[in-house]
Amino acid sequence: MKDGSRTPRLLVVAATLLLCVVSRPAVAQANQVTLNFYMLTANHAALGAPMQYQMTLTNTGTTSVQVGARVDLVAPDNTTFSLLNTCPTLAPGQVLGAPGTFTSSTLTSQVGTFSLKGYTTDACSGGNVVAKQKLSLTVATVPPNGIYGSIGGSGPDSAVLGYTYDFSAVTANLSAATMSVQTQVILTLTDGTTMTVKPGVLTPLNPGQSLITPLTVTTTQYTVKTGTYSVTINVLDSSANILSTDTHSFSRTNFPTGFFPPKFSDIADDALIDIPRTPPTLPPGCGSGINDFNPGNSGAAVADYDQDGFEDVFIAGEAGDNHLWHNNGNSTFTDMAVAAGIPTTAAASVSGASFADIDNDGFPDLLLLGGPQAQPILLHNNGDGTFTDITATSGLLEAVPQNNMSATWGDYDNDGYLDLFIAVHVDCNGRNPADHLFHNNGNLTFTETSQLLGGGAKLNARGLSAVFVDYNQDGRVDLYIGNDQGSRFGANTLYRNDGPDGSGGWIFTDVSASSAAGVSLASAGIAVGDFNRDGQFDFYLTNFDGVPNPANNILLQGSAAGVFTQAQGDQRGGAHARRNTIPLLAGGQAPSVTWGTGFYDFNNDGWEDIWMAGSGAGCFSDCSPVNTTVLANLRGIFLDLGNQAGTYGSVYSGVSPAAVFLDHNNDGWMDVLQAPSQAFIHLFTGQSNSNHWFQVKLIGTTSNRDAVGARLVASVGGATLLRTVINGGTYQGNSTLIQQFGLGTATQVDSLTIYWPSGTVQTLTNLPADQRMTITEP
Repeated sequence: MKDGSRTPRLLVVAATLLLCVVSRPAVAQANQVTLNFYMLTANHAALGAPMQYQMTLTNTGTTSVQVGARVDLVAPDNTTFSLLNTCPTLAPGQVLGAPGTFTSSTLTSQVGTFSLKGYTTDACSGGNVVAKQKLSLTVATVPPNGIYGSIGGSGPDSAVLGYTYDFSAVTANLSAATMSVQTQVILTLTDGTTMTVKPGVLTPLNPGQSLITPLTVTTTQYTVKTGTYSVTINVLDSSANILSTDTHSFSRTNFPTGFFPPKFSDIADDALIDIPRTPPTLPPGCGSGINDFNPGNSGAAVADYDQDGFEDVFIAGEAGDNHLWHNNGNSTFTDMAVAAGIPTTAAASVSGASFADIDNDGFPDLLLLGGPQAQPILLHNNGDGTFTDITATSGLLEAVPQNNMSATWGDYDNDGYLDLFIAVHVDCNGRNPADHLFHNNGNLTFTETSQLLGGGAKLNARGLSAVFVDYNQDGRVDLYIGNDQGSRFGANTLYRNDGPDGSGGWIFTDVSASSAAGVSLASAGIAVGDFNRDGQFDFYLTNFDGVPNPANNILLQGSAAGVFTQAQGDQRGGAHARRNTIPLLAGGQAPSVTWGTGFYDFNNDGWEDIWMAGSGAGCFSDCSPVNTTVLANLRGIFLDLGNQAGTYGSVYSGVSPAAVFLDHNNDGWMDVLQAPSQAFIHLFTGQSNSNHWFQVKLIGTTSNRDAVGARLVASVGGATLLRTVINGGTYQGNSTLIQQFGLGTATQVDSLTIYWPSGTVQTLTNLPADQRMTITEP
């Protein structure tokens, strides 16, 4: 198997799995296991060339089930050959995948039409057939030159715009001599324009040797047109002569009636905030290439700091170019940094930022995270439009200035005050990456409690992002940390909050392994949402660790058992949220480098979409303008619609953008502010359609005033929508705490239940659409 992303978190059923002899399960139990069976390569091959299939079994029931899983190849003369015969047991909700590669010539010399049959039975040996699917295959004679290429696979061959096309290119040397060949893959658009997806690289193939190359294209990265597309494989010799060719066509159609692609307009110029960002000024001897150091410098934070009803934005600068953009309420902003007492000198090196009401006085305070080797700065909001620096007495000063990257706030002990976690990267010398957990004492001071997390290597990875979120919905916020280059320096860590230890302490349990959340990537952003509306929180992780090879963004699908399943894959049944490559101007594909992210319903249809702030790192000036994008959620499947949304080309090479989310003009449509480390700010304002919306601003009383950790469950026309108040997750900043629900065509929220961090449960009914409601904890 060439590409593990085809079967995310799938147990590969192969010869190493033992056949089971057990009591026969009831047919009714076996019926709860669904079968998906399809080709990963084209359904044709020359004699001696490989083909590859995928069998996926899903237990849709609530009890464990054991089934027989079989794959048979039936030759033209009706001889049957067994390719797979196993007997897996599936836990509730479990997905098992069995990719299999075979060459018909190892079984028979016949050519012609074959049948590939995948089926399940209700017993390990024999038993009744519960589900079956049959695929038709063709095997041809070996071509005269001995070189064979095929293209095709899982598709889908017909789908809406934005849906990925997943396929494989097969190159086989069926001659008696070693041959050097290059495999080229071309995408032909609806108007006949051709794009090179895979340039040919001269590769020697021994007699009988073959290559299977999985590939994915997204037509909307090239054009917004519907119609017929095709992919072509050309197998070339060293002189670019075509030795073998094959073409497969597919189509992309318009969106279903009632579906509105998200739309944005960049209004930063008119909003008067499009001031160019100054690249970070680093200390002598410090650079981005030293010990994998990350310079940061793209922080942005959202809050209504003066409580006038419109949310404001702070933008950080390592050169001291800090801006506090006051929202004037008319889609323009005024920089009030100096008037508010925000430090703006070169000595005030600030990389990230975060607003939070640390003393529950109703006015959000501002934490500024130092640059590569600078102390954090804590500014207390005086309630009159000004701030006072209380860093010296806050308890946040570090023994050695560090590279503080991102912050998250959450009341881990539910005492009514927001606690703080800071994710830390290495400094200029590749040292001091220790993260920090601080307990809020309730008097504008903090006490470090990092020891509660166990210390050691877990807190000495290279932190990029973090979020306090009650992922298991037990009333206590847990902590998820996203790290840089996880395979080298430490994977992501999920700490489950298990409450007081009975001796005055607190228990955090590392469940990274048991929850399957301990993935290794460069997690610049963590989005929290419920993309499939199953009532469980999911995580979407962006990833800029894609150089030189494409790297997946990861979608961790939550479950009631507290175990996550990777669901980002482009295979059938996957969510199509990998988005691991983007086109190059000169042809081919480059790694998709992504940073800040969030789950928000940008088109207000009741399904949460994904925003990915992107940059061109890894392909530089050769990148086509496909960077920042919107993955629109079409009932659990994501469509790459940045081209339609107006976000493509917004950020170019060499930058490291943050993305924070707000509704800057209170019109019910979510906006996005993107703050790169250099070049210009972008403010993407969401465009309306005929769908309805509902917003909730929570004010805690017994709980922390920001209501961070509160869970909201809305019932809308039979659908259940889940949101939670988080402060953190996105790269180097924080987004609005106001919760947005897209209602589609519904004109009211039938019921809204709020689970406050204090344990209070509050339910309201029959709430009219198209309003922002402020709800105070009873």
